[in-house]
Amino acid sequence: MQSTTTFDRIVHLYDQARMLLDKEEGLTEDEQRQFADIRDQLDRLWTHRRAELVFQVAGPPRMISAPDPSRRAQIARGIQPLPSGGD
Repeated sequence: MQSTTTFDRIVHLYDQARMLLDKEEGLTEDEQRQFADIRDQLDRLWTHRRAELVFQVAGPPRMISAPDPSRRAQIARGIQPLPSGGD
């Protein structure tokens, strides 16, 4: 099985959608369902692609955690504390 990138799959789906929309006559019910499915897949793939691009720029996501939210003294790990006061 050949591996494709998310962007390659997006381009392929846009090509499929264009072929459907380029038809001279209107779309049949099956073609309308196929077009709706393509749009759903594109929505999911673009979300995935944006995450890939962010990962390339910023690296993996960092976990922000505060195991005991009742303790105000605890600071989320991985983030610098905000400056306090209005000096």
